[in-house]
Amino acid sequence: MIPKLKPPKRTQKSFKRLLTTMSILRLIFGIYTNISTSKFISWILKMYSIATCIFILLTWCTSNLYYDLAIIFISVMIEYVCVIIINLFRGDNYLRSFVNDVIARDKILGLKNTPVLSNSLTSTIVLISALRLVTIILRSCMGASSWIVFFDISFVLIVIDLNILSIFITFGILQNRLRILKMLLRSNSVSVNITGSGNVAMVIRNVKKILFYYNSLLDSLTVADTQLQLMLSINWLKNGLKLVLVPYFTIIQLLMVSETIF
Repeated sequence: MIPKLKPPKRTQKSFKRLLTTMSILRLIFGIYTNISTSKFISWILKMYSIATCIFILLTWCTSNLYYDLAIIFISVMIEYVCVIIINLFRGDNYLRSFVNDVIARDKILGLKNTPVLSNSLTSTIVLISALRLVTIILRSCMGASSWIVFFDISFVLIVIDLNILSIFITFGILQNRLRILKMLLRSNSVSVNITGSGNVAMVIRNVKKILFYYNSLLDSLTVADTQLQLMLSINWLKNGLKLVLVPYFTIIQLLMVSETIF
């Protein structure tokens, strides 16, 4: 039989509040978010996103950092611009659609009270968010050579973190559901003795129900498939640029130092 799971302290409502908070942060930091069907409101939000991106790029390009330590942030800025562009065209509907589909399918399998994310994943999100906040606070307390540069870097890193957090949540939901399905399949084993043979039909029905849920879960993921591929590709592009550019500029700097010495 399909076991009844213990209702968690965190419900789907608390998770939806998390998504709402993320949407507010996305809006503040200039990431376009689908919050209204009104074309005028959508246009205003897109203009704000574009204006914010242009402001960040202009202040970064005109700062001393652009000339001295640009290599460290070139790949980060490229990722930032790509994230803004992708969200201008696609928004964040994929995450809400995926979450709503999963919650609806949970009810079919009797998993209405199942937490959307596992405890470990929730703790990881809280820890990463806290570390980013502490890093920004400590850096501001230590003082910065240029507060404009400090603002730009912090702003861009938060935007990238919010984008990565959306990816993390999507795969975290999938991982948590697969873990639960694994537990349910193990609980529906068939007894080898004669007295337990009468449960075979019920077990088969439960297994079919679990497999149907698994297929439905994969179907829900296809809603977010294209955008996830785009965002992951951007992240790989950034890491690839780092692997190429960092050694190159390191060698250039070493050559410049050697010329001044000799």
